[in-house]
Amino acid sequence: MAGWVAERVLPFLVGPSEGGVTEQQQDLARQVVESLLTVSRDVIRVGLGDEEFKGKVLHLCSIVLLSEKGYLCVPLLLFVLTEVVENYVPENQAQDDQSSIILSVVTNVFQKILEVMARRLRKDPEEGQELWHLAVTALGDFLQMVQAWSGIDSNPLNGVFSTVCAATLAATQHSLQKISHPQEVTTPETVQDLPPLSSILLDVLLKSPPVTRAFLAEIISTVDSEVIDGLTGLAAVLHILAVVRKTGKFMADLKNTAVSVQKQLQKHYAATAENEGHIQRVIYESAINTLNEILMPCP
Repeated sequence: MAGWVAERVLPFLVGPSEGGVTEQQQDLARQVVESLLTVSRDVIRVGLGDEEFKGKVLHLCSIVLLSEKGYLCVPLLLFVLTEVVENYVPENQAQDDQSSIILSVVTNVFQKILEVMARRLRKDPEEGQELWHLAVTALGDFLQMVQAWSGIDSNPLNGVFSTVCAATLAATQHSLQKISHPQEVTTPETVQDLPPLSSILLDVLLKSPPVTRAFLAEIISTVDSEVIDGLTGLAAVLHILAVVRKTGKFMADLKNTAVSVQKQLQKHYAATAENEGHIQRVIYESAINTLNEILMPCP
């Protein structure tokens, strides 16, 4: 199936006029791919897809993402991943080696989806926003299904939330690194104040409390592992926490994370102390203020 699609269909899933491909041919190629994905999703949904079938479907998802216009199929790809994961929810079926392999592939495909969509958002912000708008429901459903595996030993889907966490923090940190004037340093209050990718992802995450908690657990794990890159990385964490704090929920999770950030942030005091008015100093002071607000006892 995947081989035939790669050879006969995907060469036409490119921009019109490229390689002599017409808009009609591109539309037809997209329809063929989406029809195959829809049928595959439905087969898995009703329990007729065995491990071999699921593996082939996931391979198809991967090669679709490699095509130039494969990002157009992302909403449907996410629905396919959701159906695959639902077949392996811990309450329904004991985990074995085969299920671990399939779910690990799901994680890999999801990582590719996020990379493709993030790249599209950078390359064409307007189209990227439209595509994300079409995909948010499917993304929310997928993350809720993945969240059911939180706390499971040797969780093969653990990479999903770590990928979302990394993408959210990286986009926020990148925006901080681009600041050229101290006056530009502000603490976000809503998801709309965050960079586009962070805003989209966090908006989806906040729609489900269990999903939000799984995300916050991944953030604190990331902070505790000390892999956060420098002051702007820690400030990015606090920007995300500041927005979550505005929901009035998850206060215990936020404070636990803030305490971990505080320990890391102290290392940057000396480096910024003598640079009054410098961007790094302003970012540090802003981070401290945000930290204090999060740690402040509730009235």
